[in-house]
Amino acid sequence: PSVVAYSGVQYPSKVIDAWGVQTLNEMRMLALVAEKNGNVFVPHITLHGDQSFDARMGITTRKVPDPKAKKGFRTEPSFADPDVVEWSKDGSTTIPWRPWCYNCLHPKVQAYLLDVVGEVAEMLGDAKSFGGVSLRIPLSWQFSGITGLNNANYGYGDWTVGEFAKDTGVSVPGAKDDPKRFRRRYDFLMSDAMRPAWLKWRNDRIKDYYRRVRSRLNPKGENRELYFMWWASSGSDDEM
Repeated sequence: PSVVAYSGVQYPSKVIDAWGVQTLNEMRMLALVAEKNGNVFVPHITLHGDQSFDARMGITTRKVPDPKAKKGFRTEPSFADPDVVEWSKDGSTTIPWRPWCYNCLHPKVQAYLLDVVGEVAEMLGDAKSFGGVSLRIPLSWQFSGITGLNNANYGYGDWTVGEFAKDTGVSVPGAKDDPKRFRRRYDFLMSDAMRPAWLKWRNDRIKDYYRRVRSRLNPKGENRELYFMWWASSGSDDEM
């Protein structure tokens, strides 16, 4: 069952600061019902980000008049820390359904999911029915970037590329003061010579992230599972 979706949180969370956080711990009640009936309980978490999390990450927005936009305006974000969001090969943060998505490789973003999962594990730690946690990775509508990577058209921000260079020793073109740096980095990293190493590095980083989430789920060496629910509305590689 879903215990976190949009701003709805079915337990008194101290980590998620959203308007829908419940004071009654319905999640724990469900776990106890499952235990009584001999079932395994796996709470499902969908993190989309919300205004409080955006503020915590230093993101503010303003509405800018735009006659081409459906509502006559577009939302323009401002980033106190540009590294916590994904940057495309064209130097944009925009994805199809919102003006930015988070960079799940960044430690600030990872710390949020780790704390969310850790809080659930603490609340349900003594429930015999507690079998793990399920995370949703929506690859289109409501994609936030907290639980999964965007496609290979994204990931060319200063911090991300700097981490790749630090880990591999590869000198990537595109100085931080170069306005064309994003495309230069993309062309270099997605070339035939570099693509395998670049994608492997991304995969290794996200696997390490998931391993640490699973460890947070099992603080005393338990064997609870970390599940993922993948969803995309069209299956297009360019959807995100």
